[in-house]
Amino acid sequence: MRIYFIALAVILLNLSIVAQGEFSVNDILPATQSMSSLPETEIAINFNSSFDINSINDTTFQVWGRWSGVHKGTISISNDSTTLHFDPDKNFFYGEWITVSLSKGIKDKEGNFLPSGFAWNFWIRTLPGTMNLTRTQTINVRQLSEGWIQTYGTYAGDLDGDGWSDFIVPNEIPADIRVFMNDQQGGYDDFTIFTINSGS
Repeated sequence: MRIYFIALAVILLNLSIVAQGEFSVNDILPATQSMSSLPETEIAINFNSSFDINSINDTTFQVWGRWSGVHKGTISISNDSTTLHFDPDKNFFYGEWITVSLSKGIKDKEGNFLPSGFAWNFWIRTLPGTMNLTRTQTINVRQLSEGWIQTYGTYAGDLDGDGWSDFIVPNEIPADIRVFMNDQQGGYDDFTIFTINSGS
């Protein structure tokens, strides 16, 4: 029994040493699930050791907003290459949910990779408003003389990176997606139809 406990203690000690030596994320800004960031907010990630800037690319490091889409930006480093700063080229949308994703392809200068990647979310602050809503327009999603198409749901987001929300609607019966592009004045052009492959 004594030998068993000694062996167990050695195993736990080894696991502790391995865990302490892993390349990992120490801190992040904005904080996880925070709700007060401005649309022009900068993102920062602090690692527990100096990271290899050459391991940061469009695949290993990604930032996207639920409505504003994928974000490109400028990356800089500080604190002896332990902190990565990301300054987006375009603002996030007010009230949207932001996702930051780091893959396990990121490594430190010793060649140690992030064991399982890292990701978190935060919110951009909202603007004041009321619940006094007025319908200003009804948008037809059918073609001329078209019957039942069984539209289910919609997604609004910036599809072309112009800073305006476009929207798409999937349709069950014709098996297609209809895309409405914003005219950059808050209105929408006629839709474009994209057929969904069978079984999708």
